[in-house]
Amino acid sequence: MEARVASGQLEAPAAEEYIKENREGTAESVRRFFNWLFARGERYPSLKKAISFMIVEALNDTAVATAWGDESPTRDEGIFWEKFNTNEVPRTVLIAILEQRERRQAELQKEWEGKFEDWRNQFRLRLHTAVADGIIPANEHYDQRIDDVRFLVADPVAMGNILGRSQGAGILSVQVEFHKEGDVRKTVFHEMLHHIAGGTIQRTDVEIFEHGALLWQSTQYINRKQGLAFNANSGFYQSGVWLTEGMTELLARYLAEMDKMTMSYPYEQMCILDSIRSGAVPQKLFIDAYFEAHRAKLEDGSRLPAFRALSLAMTKAHGAGWLKKLDALIKERYEKIVSDN
Repeated sequence: MEARVASGQLEAPAAEEYIKENREGTAESVRRFFNWLFARGERYPSLKKAISFMIVEALNDTAVATAWGDESPTRDEGIFWEKFNTNEVPRTVLIAILEQRERRQAELQKEWEGKFEDWRNQFRLRLHTAVADGIIPANEHYDQRIDDVRFLVADPVAMGNILGRSQGAGILSVQVEFHKEGDVRKTVFHEMLHHIAGGTIQRTDVEIFEHGALLWQSTQYINRKQGLAFNANSGFYQSGVWLTEGMTELLARYLAEMDKMTMSYPYEQMCILDSIRSGAVPQKLFIDAYFEAHRAKLEDGSRLPAFRALSLAMTKAHGAGWLKKLDALIKERYEKIVSDN
């Protein structure tokens, strides 16, 4: 996942999903959604911009204008926010706004599909070159994982400040509105790296018996490792998230041939770069551990020998408990930025 700094996390239902669930809903339910959306927009500038754009753009749509009639407010994005009262807008207009957004997303998907395919091929070529140069470890599964990817244009109203997300099953959601094409390309590379990063999936077969009879059974799959992030007991990564995001962004910059520091995960990148540039931890240790998958047999006393080597080097450089220490430091820096804004 890729996110900008200091604009807050947001998880909201996509507009198209809401339309499908509430197309026949009451006026009150539709207004509750818009009131909730506007309340979130007051908290997150990036979301406020997306909502403003969604509605101003909708006001220029014939279907929305027809539904609204002569009461349509100003199309000036700068002042409509204060004048748009969801409690006074007809339900048919609110639904028309969401439907127009749904059409707009379909148009964007078609418009960007060609670019996504070009970037898939560019990513593959750059990855092969990096493997040939000995920078990234070889893996026979890279090409298949790249081919499995399906790109979706993300709705900024749903994604907020999150620029891209790897959603599993090869689905990558990427924001394209309000962003330069070069930045979108880098985001695609970032999410592609998440998809091909070394991972470990644990299979657990669960069976429940009562009086000797089988009542229920299921098979569960849990991601235990993805890149440099690890999950102990639940479906959420509990350690190394900052580490894997920082490494993913550094690798994305390298493959996308972007020399300048990006605004995505700046502190995470710097923590890694400081360790590399000081000579304390070789770059190769980070990269090998990032792409490492769980070994079936022990190697050097570990099923993750590359990560073990990285952990030993980081412990020597930063002391025992280095992962928690750096995690706390990065969290403190982000909290300061949020409090300052």
